[in-house]
Order: sequence, then structure tokens, then C-alpha cells
Amino acid sequence: QSMMTRIVAFTALVLSSCGGTTDVLGGDVGTDGSLPDTPADGDIDPVLDTILDTWNDPTIDVITDTFTDTGLVDPIADTTPACVTEGCPTWPDGGAPCCPGLVSVPACDGSDPTCTDGRLFCVACGNGSCDPFETRNGCFADCGRDTCDLYTGFGYSCGDTMMSCSCDPGGCMPECIGSSAGMYWMNPCTGEMTDVHCASFMEPACRYVGSWSEGWYILDPAGVEHIVYWDLCAPIWHCS
Repeated sequence: QSMMTRIVAFTALVLSSCGGTTDVLGGDVGTDGSLPDTPADGDIDPVLDTILDTWNDPTIDVITDTFTDTGLVDPIADTTPACVTEGCPTWPDGGAPCCPGLVSVPACDGSDPTCTDGRLFCVACGNGSCDPFETRNGCFADCGRDTCDLYTGFGYSCGDTMMSCSCDPGGCMPECIGSSAGMYWMNPCTGEMTDVHCASFMEPACRYVGSWSEGWYILDPAGVEHIVYWDLCAPIWHCS
């Protein structure tokens, strides 16, 4: 026999006596025996991937962001509300808009000659109540004839700012001035004296609001009503 024939025969004899099989190239490194193959790890890592990376805004945010944060700190601070609530201020240029159902009116609308406030205020004009920053000029529907109750007041908040409001006389309330000629009413806005007598116990009242007869009136000791002078005297809210 040739050398090659003897090698093949010897190899067959050895395999026949062992009763085993050879591994296929690319398969297991060795014979498994009773242990099954371990499958490839295609599952999500049970340690690292059990908590999804979904950062949300901290609870201190005033409003919900319009985009998802990329970390714990907001890229844009949420200190400005999306809209301005009733009775609260904004600015004519660049201020947040009024919330739905509200309209903006200027703080200085001519009803208060001492006003120097350049802001706008959001009001619910048309709800039947003459509320702060609503006047006959800015919201005639609510304040044309029905105004606030004189000398009442309350407070409310606009974010971190507290507003304090009181219902005070509007127009120019007459003052009782004494002179050598006697006691007469004076218009404090113009300094003009009237020819209507006054006394310390008299208190002028704003009457007939919303009509052509609106003005300051007094009652004499006999209970007779007298006009001191006509004026747009309806009570108005003063807030600070």
C-alpha cells in the first residue's frame, strides 16, 4: 500500500474506535455534550437600559416648555407666563399677550390726570363688572353707568407682585374753603371758586353718573339738592 492509503486507513480506524464527531469550521470551539448553545445577546441590557433617558422639566417651571429639555436646567427660563391674567400688567412693546377673553387697556386713559403709568392692563371688558383698570374711557360697557363702590378695596397678586386697589372719588371733588366773604366750594383742579355756600358738615356726592347731569351735588340743611358743578366724577379704581 502507498503511504497516503495507510494514513487514510489509520485515521478511519481511530475515529471508529472513539465514536465522536469533528467540529465544523466556524461552529463551536468544542463538543457541547449536554449543554445547549448560548444564543446571541439581543436583549436590552437589564442594568443600564431599565431607566429611559426622558428628562422632563423640574417642578419649579411656571409653564410647560414647548420643547423637551436636554438636561435638568431649562435652556430658556420659564419665568414669563404664556399670557397675562385679568388685572395684571404687560408692556405695549414686547409684553406677553392677554389671556383669551381679555383685552388690553392703557393704565393712563385720561380718567386720572395724575397717572404716569405707561403699561397696559388686561381686563375682562363686557362681563358686567367695573373692575380695576376699567373706566368709562377704556370699558364703557362695564363702567359707563355702573362703577365701583366708593371707598371699597381689595388686593390680588400678579405673579410675585401684590396689587392693592381702592375705589376712590373720580374727577375733582369740591373743597370747602373759607374766606372773608364766607364759606364756598372750590374746584381743586382749577382753583376756581363757586358761588355755592358750603359748611364743614356737608359732603359733596357724585350723582347721576352716565347722564348729562353727572356732577357734584350737596344737600342743604332743609334736604334740598344743589349742584356744585358738573364733572365726570364717577368713582374709579386706584391700584398700586
